[in-house]
Amino acid sequence: MISLHLDTWTLSDSQARLIDKLNGEKELAIVIWGEFKESAFNWITKKIPALDNISPMDCLNDENLINRLKVCLLRMP
Repeated sequence: MISLHLDTWTLSDSQARLIDKLNGEKELAIVIWGEFKESAFNWITKKIPALDNISPMDCLNDENLINRLKVCLLRMP
């Protein structure tokens, strides 16, 4: 899925900030940026029903939750 979004990835200041917000998870940042662009910062703090109403930011400290976040992103149309 990451390869689908590499064409929109330029490592702009906003994209670098997103990587920082995601604790250095660059692959997640690339996919999230590809899906949401500047809205990514809002999306990562929202409670997501597909994640049982936790935010993507809440997933970052647990490997199982990171995997759930990745699955959630893969299932997005």
